[in-house]
Amino acid sequence: LINGRVAFYLGISGAGFFPTFDEQRPPWTGFTSHYQVSDADEAGKRRLRAGTEAAETYLQRNQEEFVEFARKYGNDGYGYLGICNDASAVIERAMFPVSTFYPLFRSPELLTKSHRDDSLNEIFKVLPYDSLPIGTVGVGPGDATAVLGRILKMNAPPLDGRYRWDAEFQSHIDAAKLIYGSRRGQ
Repeated sequence: LINGRVAFYLGISGAGFFPTFDEQRPPWTGFTSHYQVSDADEAGKRRLRAGTEAAETYLQRNQEEFVEFARKYGNDGYGYLGICNDASAVIERAMFPVSTFYPLFRSPELLTKSHRDDSLNEIFKVLPYDSLPIGTVGVGPGDATAVLGRILKMNAPPLDGRYRWDAEFQSHIDAAKLIYGSRRGQ
């Protein structure tokens, strides 16, 4: 019996796979796990196949988009082409109806700039672009609460100033918590 997990990340030196053999998700995911997949049944096998195919397609797309659009950016276009959460959200969305990895920072201009025709096009159209002002691509008017909620949820707990070494970052988190709470009527 082998119990493991394969994580796919877009890093500052390109994309890659990192196998790990533990049950705990990393702190930057909020230590949460929304989906569990097993190859014990046909549905699980289909999901695993879909995730593997999406990872392969994403890696190919990422390499092509770097050459065509991101050469001028440092760190292999990390940020412009997306961050680790973007890569994970795309693969998760290929396997499940909802992505749980946020925030996402892939440049929305790649929706029109990149003419790669692959299975990821529809996924990129439905994922939000959390780096944009509210009311633009992927985030409708009034969705500020949802964006703040996703960002707060994806920050590693505890969101407590005693555990933050960056006071300015903590002030942004505190402000986001206040706005999010007031918009949710809390």
